[in-house]
Amino acid sequence: LLARDPARRVGESVADRAYLVVPAPGGEPVIHGHSVFHVADDRFVTFELLTAQEFFPEVKPVYETTVATATFVDPTEAAARRFAAIQAGKLLIERFTEADYAAVVDGSAFGESSEGVYERWERLFTPGGTGREIDDLEHGYKRVQTWIGFRGEIEPQRSREGWTPAEREPGYLLKMQTRLIQPTPAGDQIVDSEATFFMSKDRNEEAWTIRMGLTDPTGAEVLWRETGARDGASVTIAVEEPGAPPRAIKPVIRGDGYVSRLEAFLLPHLIVRSGIVTEYGFYAYQPSLQTIAFRTDALEQPANMPGRYRLTTRLAEDLEPQTSTYESDGQLRQTRLPDGRTWQPIHFERLYRLWQSKDLPLD
Repeated sequence: LLARDPARRVGESVADRAYLVVPAPGGEPVIHGHSVFHVADDRFVTFELLTAQEFFPEVKPVYETTVATATFVDPTEAAARRFAAIQAGKLLIERFTEADYAAVVDGSAFGESSEGVYERWERLFTPGGTGREIDDLEHGYKRVQTWIGFRGEIEPQRSREGWTPAEREPGYLLKMQTRLIQPTPAGDQIVDSEATFFMSKDRNEEAWTIRMGLTDPTGAEVLWRETGARDGASVTIAVEEPGAPPRAIKPVIRGDGYVSRLEAFLLPHLIVRSGIVTEYGFYAYQPSLQTIAFRTDALEQPANMPGRYRLTTRLAEDLEPQTSTYESDGQLRQTRLPDGRTWQPIHFERLYRLWQSKDLPLD
C-alpha cells in the first residue's frame, strides 16, 4: 500500500482512494490507483489507474484531475425523469394522425415542391464571426426530400411493374443526399451519401437503404452500404463494407417509445408543430452506436425568441446535445452541433454560387 485516503472529497462526492505498488514478474512494479464512489445504497462507481512506477509522479495529478470532474446523478431521479420523458413522447405520438404526418412530409417543413416532392437544402459550416457567408468555413451540404408514396420507391432502379405486394405498401418517404468535406493531413476527403427511408402509414413497418462513398485525396473510392427493415418489433439491418464480410445487426426494441428511422428525422418538426413545451423521450436506432438508444428532445419557447421554439436534442445519453431553432410552423432556422458547426437552410442557387466562389467540389 503506497497511500490511502478513505474519505477523499472529490468534486461534490466522497471517494475512498488508494494507490498500491504491485510487483510484475520479470519487470518493473506497476502502480494501481483506485477511486471508489458509493453513489447509491446498492451502487458503486470505480475509477482505476495503471501505470509504470517511473511515470507515477507525472500521471498521478492527471488521473486525480480527471476523476475530480466526475458527477453522479441519483439513479432514482434519473429513472423518474426518463419515465416522464418516455410517457410524454408516447402520448405525443399517440396524438399524431395521418394528417399530422402528411402536413410535415407533404408541406410546411420542407418548403419548395416539385410534382408532389418537397425539398430543403442545408449547408454545414463553422461561422466565421463576421456574419458574412464568404468568411464561414464550409464543411458540407445536404438535400432533404419528402413525399407520400410507396415502399418500392426506396429502390428507384427497380421497375414498378416488378414490385412485390410489400413494395406496393403506401406510406411516407424521406430521401437525404449529403456531401461532406473531411480534412486529412494528405488533403480533403469527400464523403457522399444517399439515404432513403420509408414508413408505413400505420407506423408498423419501415425500410431503408443507405449508400456512402468516400473519395480520398488520391481519387481512390471506398463504398459502404446499409439496408434495414422492421416489421412490428423485429428489426434486421445488413451492412456491407470494404474488406469485411457482410454482417447483420438485430437491435432489440425494448418497451414503449420506439420511433422509426424516418420519424427520427421528422420528430423535431412534429414536436414543434405540437407546441407543447416539455422534454420528450424516445428510443431510436443510432447508426454510430449500432444499437437502439434513448434519445431526448426538450422543447422550449424562450421569452427572447417570440414566435420561435428552441429544441435541444440528445441523440443518445452518452452524446452531447445539439440545439435547433424553429419557426412555430416547424420550419427550421438552424441547428448548432456540439462541435460548433451549424446546419442552416439555404436556397440551392445561393449554395451553388457560394461553393463555386470558394472553389469547393460540386461535381
